[in-house]
Amino acid sequence: MQSRWNDEEAVSFDGPIGACVYCTRLIGSDPSLVLHGGGNSSVKAPYVDVTGRRVDAIYVKGSGWDMGTIATAGFAPLPIDRLRNLLDLESLSDLDMARELDAARLDPSASDTAGARGADPLVASRSEERRRRRIRSMRATARTSSERRRRLWRGAVRQPRTTPTDRMPAGRCSDFPRAP
Repeated sequence: MQSRWNDEEAVSFDGPIGACVYCTRLIGSDPSLVLHGGGNSSVKAPYVDVTGRRVDAIYVKGSGWDMGTIATAGFAPLPIDRLRNLLDLESLSDLDMARELDAARLDPSASDTAGARGADPLVASRSEERRRRRIRSMRATARTSSERRRRLWRGAVRQPRTTPTDRMPAGRCSDFPRAP
């Protein structure tokens, strides 16, 4: 693979978030690396709130943003300490995790940007819930298993995926390294 990094272009993107935007665009604009502009990207950088307080944060690419055209507004800042606290829980359902991520967002406007759904780190959980409702509805109305499969996959791009568990056991959380 040939590097497409261009120092002259990269310099126009300020700071670590700008560099992440540039890198994300490079990856997202290569169809051999992503499907339909989807994927994940994040960067750790300080967030400065309205009082001037610096918060250690991770800026997470929101679902709904195309990696090839993402802007800085497409990254939702989340406080790292709050996310680490969630790792201490014995279990955490997808819905509770989604609520916590939504509540932890340091910049509430990050989810209300024009032209996209916004920087929403919890859309994956919401999408999973919509998928489950669709399957339940399809099962209730389809008469045969082949009809169920046709309805389920109609218009879908087939690609391997991992389905999140309903509850994440504590052992999996402890596998993540802690910061000193």
